[in-house]
Amino acid sequence: MKGKQITKGQNPWVLAGMAVGIVAILVGLVFLFGFKDEIFYGSASSSSGGTTRLGTAAFGADFYTDIYKSATFAGNAVKGVYELLSTCFGVLFILLGAVDLCAFGSRLTPGKGAETTAAAPAAPEEVTAPAGDLPAEAPGETEQDPDPK
Repeated sequence: MKGKQITKGQNPWVLAGMAVGIVAILVGLVFLFGFKDEIFYGSASSSSGGTTRLGTAAFGADFYTDIYKSATFAGNAVKGVYELLSTCFGVLFILLGAVDLCAFGSRLTPGKGAETTAAAPAAPEEVTAPAGDLPAEAPGETEQDPDPK
């Protein structure tokens, strides 16, 4: 079933749907490129300059070294999940925005002056003569085969 084609002036919801698609794409781009935290531990203004991944350290006692390794592993895992989710949500929003634009964009018809090439040519009409223009057949007169065998 094909949807009814409408023009820009007939339904403002089509334009609103396209605007939502554009906003979704922009939000997806922000998620994809904007929420990548470069400084994870410390700050850029600190003496170390901050770091993107936590490293290892050794302490005088094995307990502190093991606890630090576990905390480092957990912290790096949380950062990995954060980056994965921001990437996935970015791609998801861009995909949904593109689908939205395609769905609502297909309902727009070209404006005035644009030629449409999708129109199929009309079938030729059968030409019939009015009943008064045909000669009347005599009763009993039928069409016969000219070459009887």
